[in-house]
Amino acid sequence: ISWSNLQSVLRESLPEDAILLQHRLESFQQEDDEVVLHFDGGKTVRAGLLIGADGKASVVRDVTVGDGLADYTGTMSWRGITDQLAYDDLELGESGITCHLQIGKQKTFAVIDVGGGSICWTGTVACESDSPSGDGSPEVRKASVLEQYADFAPLCRQLIEATDIESITETGIYDRLPVKSWGVGRATLIGDAAHLMRPVLGQATSQAFEDVKLLGDYLRNLGLERAELALRAYELVRIEQTGPMQIAAREQ
Repeated sequence: ISWSNLQSVLRESLPEDAILLQHRLESFQQEDDEVVLHFDGGKTVRAGLLIGADGKASVVRDVTVGDGLADYTGTMSWRGITDQLAYDDLELGESGITCHLQIGKQKTFAVIDVGGGSICWTGTVACESDSPSGDGSPEVRKASVLEQYADFAPLCRQLIEATDIESITETGIYDRLPVKSWGVGRATLIGDAAHLMRPVLGQATSQAFEDVKLLGDYLRNLGLERAELALRAYELVRIEQTGPMQIAAREQ
């Protein structure tokens, strides 16, 4: 399933006013039985809990863990999605593509059918810099990834060429080592903010869903009155489960 379809499914299950865009968290503090969040632009929000799902550069983690920046792994990633049905000249064979992987010297290129006639591709390359495309413009990103895979099979280059430049993303791959605690008080973490790991195990999104399921179970059973107990119980279980994955992914 593509990211956009997954996000649509999740959004449809929420009330219309549950998502507020253009709110960048700058800081927060805890007062008795609530958390006070401060966003850019001066807006303040009070909440019963704070669940930091803000990724590798988590503002929430800066406070609850305070272990600094994530570690760059020396690997860059380029990703894109294109419409299989729109390009008759793609060399897909009679049955199309379900999953395809090519491995080169310090490079990989994976292709996955994500449904609805769309193909997702991702390439990883060993790279000292986490910003090899310089200014990061869409044109430069596409040119950069085409250069990286100039010596790969024609299918790889065809897919990159067929991808709209605006849908190609370029990111460094980062990870963290496990820690003993993710939260404090009425705040905790989920997903990459909690257990950032290299993508070699294909577990990042799955583990985020497991975070949400277990956290929801504890909060449902213990209630907001015992929210801190629920958060610490959740962390205890999930740190034990995700820690070995972080280490295993780093050792690949």
